[in-house]
Amino acid sequence: MTSHTCADNARSHLVKNENVGVSLARLWVHVYEMVTLNAIVVKVHASTNNKTALPQDHLNANYSDTGLNADAKHLVKAAVLEFNIENNNPDTINLSSPPAGLTAAEVSSMFNAAGDFIYRPGMDNGGPGVTLLKKLLNYPDPAKSGPHSDGIVRVVLVRSMKSVYILNRAAAVGDTRIRVADNKVTTGPSVLTLGAEKIRFDRKNVGPDGTEIDITVMDHYDHTNQTWIPKVPAGLQAAHNVNDEIEDNAAGWSADPVIIRIGDNSPDDIKRVILHELGHKIKPKKLRDVTDADPTRTVTSSPNAPVTAYRKNSTSIMHWQTGGHCLCLRYLPRLLTHNNPGREEENQWEHFRS
Repeated sequence: MTSHTCADNARSHLVKNENVGVSLARLWVHVYEMVTLNAIVVKVHASTNNKTALPQDHLNANYSDTGLNADAKHLVKAAVLEFNIENNNPDTINLSSPPAGLTAAEVSSMFNAAGDFIYRPGMDNGGPGVTLLKKLLNYPDPAKSGPHSDGIVRVVLVRSMKSVYILNRAAAVGDTRIRVADNKVTTGPSVLTLGAEKIRFDRKNVGPDGTEIDITVMDHYDHTNQTWIPKVPAGLQAAHNVNDEIEDNAAGWSADPVIIRIGDNSPDDIKRVILHELGHKIKPKKLRDVTDADPTRTVTSSPNAPVTAYRKNSTSIMHWQTGGHCLCLRYLPRLLTHNNPGREEENQWEHFRS
């Protein structure tokens, strides 16, 4: 075990002995265990398909220890957490010609017509596309959910990703409850897209043939106050059919493997996303999304966990929306973002107390 002390986190109190007039200092020292997480980054695309082909700057980017971990050690405070990040060998898997073990039909099934990798957050293994990714990355049992047997976290970068739930029954105008053909629903973000409508789920109940979700249909996003405005009257504004897709706009999933959508982001942006998603993979207790509060501002955070304010440029690696420049782990407690009616806070350093 590697232990570190941090003077910044020590508390001292002066106790005066009135009989002899001597002041004694009492010091509490927090001792932390170094936690190391090993990860491999792999880029997946089809170079001959401009819908899935990765931009050249990302193909050239080095996400290994040399290119990223020097930054990671600075960003997350090496005294408590270290990421050892390597490139896969090969660092890019090109699907233009089906790789060994996959057919052309299987490769095609991983993406929709728009070139989006299809992720199913409501399925135990993330859907058929994730199973095929696991075959590519030599997981011992690709159809089984869970990490690789060697304990190393795989991080997959794709150009575009669409994360969808599937309606299990038709929904009518005015409905405030829908049913999806999935056995689980993510805890956040809470705002999903159904057709042209934005919906926010408030409660989920697992049923024998899917998951029931109580919803609020959202009118529009108020950018000034950074919050969603509910429609009045409540309920769906349009009818929807069985098998219609409900989209979650997540840019990354801390699944097995971790999957990250590059989109229009720069390589430096994606490095920060990688660090954030790996924060969710720490064992035995993962770091959770937080809202990096700043009392000088008067806006709200994500739609499902409004708080007083958050920083324009976040200072925590686990802020619910990646961005900013200083992405440290924070000792000062931060408010947990998702499904947090009790306004629970998290001290990120305390995960590593020995």
